Amino acid sequence: MQGFSPNAYAPNAFAATPAGSVVVPQPDTTKPTFQGSLAHTKTSSSITVDWSGANSSDDVAVARLEYRIGGGTYTPATSAEEAGQSHTFAGLAAGTAYQIEVRCVDTSGNASDPLSVTVTTVAGGSQPEGIPPVFAGSLAFTKTSTTITIDWSNTTSSDNVAVARREYRIGGSGAYAAASAGEESSEKHTFAGLTPSTVYQIEVRCVDTSGNVSQPLVVAVTTSAPASGGEPDTNYIRGTLATRKGVPQVSLAAVSWSLFMRRPGNMGAPVAEGTHTMTTGSAQFQIAVPAATVPAGWYFLVLSDGDGTTALAAPILVGP
Repeated sequence: MQGFSPNAYAPNAFAATPAGSVVVPQPDTTKPTFQGSLAHTKTSSSITVDWSGANSSDDVAVARLEYRIGGGTYTPATSAEEAGQSHTFAGLAAGTAYQIEVRCVDTSGNASDPLSVTVTTVAGGSQPEGIPPVFAGSLAFTKTSTTITIDWSNTTSSDNVAVARREYRIGGSGAYAAASAGEESSEKHTFAGLTPSTVYQIEVRCVDTSGNVSQPLVVAVTTSAPASGGEPDTNYIRGTLATRKGVPQVSLAAVSWSLFMRRPGNMGAPVAEGTHTMTTGSAQFQIAVPAATVPAGWYFLVLSDGDGTTALAAPILVGP
């Protein structure tokens, strides 16, 4: 997918107040076009869909690609998936048919008609089962008073067939979360919103293409004491969602966000990304980011909601 069109950044396309409030542009009415074909590979428990054979276009600019499986909710592709033009759906049932759809969304939130493909996973007996992968080495970390960044670059993953992904969790219980494509590349994940001077147990494991899991590597990390003067260890992305006429956008439940050093067209990889839950009935947002990773200053923020009806990109001031 091509990056954002420079035409989307004409002087009156977006606006931000000195305090960092973001103004959503008025949406156009022309949906983008997504044409071509979807390719795929599969195992007994995963399907990787590839849209490199498709192309997208719009009268203003295409913002992102989205995908879904089995008629569920569309999920925006990460920046790494946009670059690789593929996504892997994991944890699927063997010998089962799944309908996969991929579409594009423009900068005004208009969605294209999706490209669709039906794929049947490999039958359970067609691949070796029951042999877990091996995850060996040590976990490194950095921390602030409210964040812990776990680093598994000093580990090795191996399996009799193939390792599919890494997964992590914090607190010693609950579900594991799969690492994103960008995190697989950087071999790091940041847990945010933590309590100062508190011990957290962090676990990382690997999963093979049949869904077998390794024994986890475990580390206990105590967050730093609260900052007392000097440089802050946490910065914030703050803003207010509103229409160009100043009417607050209070209906969004959650937004996906990515923060870039440069404007669209030459953005590179995001310096930080994630999902933020909006406060019910409020148009204001405040997203905590580690100051070590995101120093105070001006950045370019890309926001979108879960169903693709709202999307924006605008400069934003990040600070304590």
